[in-house]
Amino acid sequence: SSSERGLPDPLRQLALTVLKQLVNDHWPNLSQQDCQQVKTSLLQGLTVSSSTLRPLLHSCTAAVRCKGGHWPELIEILGNGLTRGTAHEAACCVDTVLVLLE
Repeated sequence: SSSERGLPDPLRQLALTVLKQLVNDHWPNLSQQDCQQVKTSLLQGLTVSSSTLRPLLHSCTAAVRCKGGHWPELIEILGNGLTRGTAHEAACCVDTVLVLLE
């Protein structure tokens, strides 16, 4: 919901769409600090409750994984979500893994 971050979902959808394009086009040119901030933000959002935002978050996560290479924190978060998370968290992790495998 929009209350999770204080911004309306359509604005968040636009931001995620722009982020995915930025990752696809400019990831190698971003500073290490910017790359880490993007990764941290994506990991925090993997289990967002909004069903309209989750697919975009998962798609951005897959783009970062593809462009950014080794990402051990992602594997750890997904593993913890699948084995120790709530049903919602586990479902979000499964969805993320499916997008990563596409």
